[in-house]
Amino acid sequence: MATIIDGKKVAAAIKEEVRAEVAALRQSGIRPKLAVVLVGEDPASVLYSRSIEKSCKFVNVEYELFEMPAQSADDDVIALLRRLNRDDTVHGILLELPLPPAMNKRRVLNAVSPLKDVDGVHPINRGYILSDGEGLFPTTPNSCIEILLRNGIEISGKHAVLVGRGVTVGKPLIFMMLNQNATVTVCHTKTNDLPYHTRQADILVSAVGKAGMITADMIKPGAVVIDAGINSMEGGGICGDVDFVNAEKVAGAISPVPGGVGSITTALIHKNVIKAIKMQQKENAYGESEGAFFDKSLREVIDLSSSRSPTPGGGSVSAIAACFGLAMITMACNLTLGKEKYKEVEPQVKIYMDTIDGLSKRLALLTEDDMTAYSRVMAAYRMKRSAVVDNEARDAAIQEALKYATDIPMEIAQVCLAALQVTCQMSAIGNKAAVSDAGVAAVMTEAALNGVLLNVDINTASIKDEDYNARIIAEKEKMLAEASRLKDQSLALVRRRISE
Repeated sequence: MATIIDGKKVAAAIKEEVRAEVAALRQSGIRPKLAVVLVGEDPASVLYSRSIEKSCKFVNVEYELFEMPAQSADDDVIALLRRLNRDDTVHGILLELPLPPAMNKRRVLNAVSPLKDVDGVHPINRGYILSDGEGLFPTTPNSCIEILLRNGIEISGKHAVLVGRGVTVGKPLIFMMLNQNATVTVCHTKTNDLPYHTRQADILVSAVGKAGMITADMIKPGAVVIDAGINSMEGGGICGDVDFVNAEKVAGAISPVPGGVGSITTALIHKNVIKAIKMQQKENAYGESEGAFFDKSLREVIDLSSSRSPTPGGGSVSAIAACFGLAMITMACNLTLGKEKYKEVEPQVKIYMDTIDGLSKRLALLTEDDMTAYSRVMAAYRMKRSAVVDNEARDAAIQEALKYATDIPMEIAQVCLAALQVTCQMSAIGNKAAVSDAGVAAVMTEAALNGVLLNVDINTASIKDEDYNARIIAEKEKMLAEASRLKDQSLALVRRRISE
């Protein structure tokens, strides 16, 4: 009979380690804190948040839950995440998944700072797994490593066969095993003769999510079997991927479900909070946290931009320029409201004012997004080069970061277009005495759009995905043409009204 690998004992040991580290941090004046963001009311996510809260109390990590309705806009969730990124009292952020279907999952997940991403879902942290760098790693695959090492099971030199290539467990675990010097075989839905491969394993890990997938005849006698699958059972309860009753008779050691890998994940969330604190304490290569630049006054921005300190990328500078354009059109609106001569257009002007307010808030968020994107591109370029796998990981991280750093300027350009549409309307109906402000707004906003799309050109020159580049270039050309048309139309209206 196999030795039962007890995940609960491993979890208890990790929690005691965390308690000790938390006590030391509190003595130094640091109170570790985890922020959990729950969007919607997914039952499993609600239960998980309660479990984490209970566990936080045990290890003395402060806990705060932020609940948002399922219909929340992406920007509202991102605004909360940005606030938590900047909050020095928050050391870890856990964004509960799944997100509501209508949300842009990639964009929302990317909004979490990699330095606070305790669930290890950010592309930068995934890149560090591939390059064996220092990052915050996803807890379930990390639990598979911990349950082996803490039970004295050697990984180095062993043949590890992984069944399942999912983004959550399988793919990260491939490189985690490689980083432990295992020889790794990956099996999946297209693998021919799966039992042949699984019977070669010294360490067999299943993360498929299919009950009974791994049967006793698929296991080499004496092999170590780690069951990372979770499946609901009829009548309640959960089971893993492995036929435990029969596999136990063949394996040398086996982890049960429940009581195995899943027992460790919450403990590793806390471990990641402590690791996050240590990473945050290290000197940032840029000298400032993400978003700090945006919090400065205009005078400080100008002074900092002329120094050797880090500055925002071209997208965020263009967004700031667009904000000046919006300020000019706001002035035109204010000088129109309350004037008897323009009473008939007042309701429409108020609508434009609300639109401008929304666009300004959107630009504020996108400015921070762009600076974060710039930082992540630089972080990807700083990933170490050595073995072929490291170079491949570095290239993949760079390409992912460049796409994100392109998507954000494209969104800024869309906001600029919307602002130009409002400007064009105000040029036609606004107070004649202030119509020149609308003209200035049109010129500034079109220039901002051109600037941000120049930044897109710079990024796409380094992106290797031809289909992606073709789509971006086509969208860019349409926006440039429409922006030029709206600017010319606004200026024509302004000049005509001035001459009347």
